[in-house]
Parts: sequence; structure tokens; C-alpha cells
Amino acid sequence: MNSRSKYLEYRLVKNIISKRKELNVTQQQIADVIGVPQSTIARFEAQLVSPRLETIIKICDYLNMKLCVNPIINNKIMIVGPSGAGKSCFSKKLADILNLPLYHLDNIWWKEDKTHISKEDFDGELYKILKNDKWIIDGDYSRTYEMRMNACDTIIFLDYPLELCLAGAKERIGKKGDDLPWIEDELDAEFKEWIINWEKDTLPKLELLLDKYKETKEIYVFKTRNEANEYLKVLGAKFLHDLT
Repeated sequence: MNSRSKYLEYRLVKNIISKRKELNVTQQQIADVIGVPQSTIARFEAQLVSPRLETIIKICDYLNMKLCVNPIINNKIMIVGPSGAGKSCFSKKLADILNLPLYHLDNIWWKEDKTHISKEDFDGELYKILKNDKWIIDGDYSRTYEMRMNACDTIIFLDYPLELCLAGAKERIGKKGDDLPWIEDELDAEFKEWIINWEKDTLPKLELLLDKYKETKEIYVFKTRNEANEYLKVLGAKFLHDLT
């Protein structure tokens, strides 16, 4: 987490504590309502842990506080995570909210006949996109993580469990999407194996790079689809409000 994010979290925690005391609400009361131990609320207020967005929303709802997420004001956003996590769907919603051009790396790499272009051609096309002032780039493609991180302002990581990603990959079967130049007719065994091995083969590299860039980039990590969707919901409402 960079210094700006730390400051925003500090301010949020202080506002929650102040509101809780104003209403004469105890940590235990909040814990009982949202279904966590009292120690979890205590650790949050002491800033020893960073709760998920959905937990913060529950706390704010209980205290009748309006949670406002500042719109991402940066214009260069990369979205990463294992296949099946729903990166393409999330990026489409984000692009619609922020009115930014969206690029799916799968559409660059793959051809309609399921062959692909060369790495050199792929890197060339990606470099052209990175030179633009505004973009959202959807796709994992770990070989180009750092190339994109060097150029981006914001990194969004959909860190979902394996079962959810496998289910997401199955849901794509028979459906036409904007992110792939063909319709999947089955969950390919090799593709399934790639998803299963992603945590072992790719996650360590991503975690190292996220740590490397944590002080210079805005980084958002979502653990569930509900958390990501709640973020988009709040972000969209705040962004539209600021435009009026």
C-alpha cells in the first residue's frame, strides 16, 4: 500500500471510530451485527489489519455512514489475475464507468483460427497501447507484467480462489465475449491445468512485483467477486456524482 492509500485508510478508520463513539456503539455490537469476533474490530481500529471492502461497507451501513470511494483519477490501469476470475467482465464495467479505452490482451495474442501472433509482434502491439495517455488493459500474460507496471498508474488484482476461477472458465463455454476472437465449446484440458497451476507458477512472480511497485502505484486487491462488484457500485455512484 502506498503512502496515499495509507492516509486514506487512516482517515477512514478515524472517522469510523469517531462515529461509533458518537452513537455510543461498542466494538462488540458492531462485531455481532457483521458476524466477526470483537477482536477483529479492535485490530481494524488499531490499524493492525485491513478489512475487505465488503466488511467496511457493512460497518458503515450499521453506523449510518456514507462511504465514498474516490474515483480512480489515474488513466492507465492494468487488471491481472488467473483465467476465469472475470477480468474481462470487470474491466468492461470499469471502462464504462471511467470512460477509458479498453484493450483485451487475448484479442491481441490470439487469431480467430486459435493460432497466435509472435511474441515480438505482441510486444510491439502492447507497446503502442502503453504509449497512449489513457487505457485499461485486461489480461494476465505474466511475461509482460513489469512492462505494463512500469507504464501504468493503477494495478487491480482479482485474487480469487481456484474453485471460483474454474467455475468462471466453465461459464464462458458457448458464450460470445468481447475479449476472445472465438466462442469456447469446451473447457480445454490444457487450459484447465493452466488455471490449476496459476497459483504455483505465476502468483509468486506477481506478488514480488506488487511489492516492488507498492510505493509508486495504486494497487487494489479483491478477494471475492462480491467485493469487486461492491467497489464498482460505490465507484460508479461517486464518479457520476462528481460529474453532476
